[in-house]
Amino acid sequence: PNNLSKGELKSVISSSLFLKEKFKPDGEFEKLKSRLVAGGHMQDKELYQKDDISSPTVGTSSVMTVIAIATKEKRNVTTADIGGAYLNARMTKGKLILMRLSKENAAILVWLKPEYSVFLQPNGTMIVRLTKALYGCVESAKLWYNHLRHALEADGYTQNPIDICVFNKTVNRVQCTICVHVDDLLFTSVDESIIDNTLQYLIGVYKEVSISRGKVQQYLGMLFDFSTPGKCYVSMPKFTEEVIRKGNVSGVAATPALESLFVIREDAQPLNPEQSEDFHSTVAMCQYLAKRVRPDILCPVVFLSTRVQAPDVDDLAKLERLLKYINGTSSYGICIEPEKDGIMSMHVYVDASFAVHHEFRSHTGIVVTFGGGGIYFRSTKQKLNTNSSTEAELVAVSDAMPSLVFVREFLIHQGYDMGPANLYQDN
Repeated sequence: PNNLSKGELKSVISSSLFLKEKFKPDGEFEKLKSRLVAGGHMQDKELYQKDDISSPTVGTSSVMTVIAIATKEKRNVTTADIGGAYLNARMTKGKLILMRLSKENAAILVWLKPEYSVFLQPNGTMIVRLTKALYGCVESAKLWYNHLRHALEADGYTQNPIDICVFNKTVNRVQCTICVHVDDLLFTSVDESIIDNTLQYLIGVYKEVSISRGKVQQYLGMLFDFSTPGKCYVSMPKFTEEVIRKGNVSGVAATPALESLFVIREDAQPLNPEQSEDFHSTVAMCQYLAKRVRPDILCPVVFLSTRVQAPDVDDLAKLERLLKYINGTSSYGICIEPEKDGIMSMHVYVDASFAVHHEFRSHTGIVVTFGGGGIYFRSTKQKLNTNSSTEAELVAVSDAMPSLVFVREFLIHQGYDMGPANLYQDN
């Protein structure tokens, strides 16, 4: 530290050590996790290219599509977690990233490595240089992604250009697919030996790799249950319980919303700051649940998410009804089941509700299915006013097109000969 210039000392970022209990999606305790995190908020992002600080993660619709394929083709499904993932990637050559360890963390380091005691500051802290991509630094996620991508490519995998976090490899005409979400990997293949060989390769590269096999798998907080042949049930039981507990709800409701969902009274009493904060966090949790396994609550959740900046008592009542519905349907999820005729076809269902919002905007609903299971759901307020229900339906079809094209192109690059997609619209 004595050799650092004033400019370098000013660039020193902070650090924090976090402890967190980690649970499986079914609620079972998994482990107590600790993580040292760098204060990346103190870094100057202008020193980096945009592509250097933006890392991709696999899309939920891509995961659902891969699961639908696995269900149809009776593929083996395995998940893996790479321990200390970011630390496998080195910081960009020539970049000097300095970080200050707190007094407590510096003491832990000296206890583990007594020779580091000479670097202690008078106040008990310690300044260190980061040579590995530590969690929290603005560039770490992209550095880790690039490291993993190069490792998979070296083993013969290629990216799906539509979702670059999905990798494929074909061995003796048998495909193995890997979905990548940071350090969590999802493998599917008819030939389990291909998965095993890849896992052994990754263990050789990264050493610490946790592997889960079996008919029930957890991935991205979702529980995938393949116990029933030809079907996959997708749910989030643990998180659903957290939503119900967070909402402190009792009782049930037959539907997630009433016909008055979109009605906004100008004279409704606003919530106080504490209530507003609680409203915001609860709606965010509901949104996380809805976008993954509960499309049946997506419409009211999307509306309530537009009200989080200034919620009122009416909004709170609507949220309470939604929570009662979730409480009465806590076991609900998605069932992905291939079509009985064996054809892996793609269908898109589109509908619009004309001028239902208070500013007379219409609302769009979209469902995309592949192989008999829902893989993409969207509910959204339209971005322009329309003059008729017919026009609103046309706008809804236009809203659906990007999703349709994305999923269809993704499937084509997965090796499927896709014909025209079927789009259903009721006007």
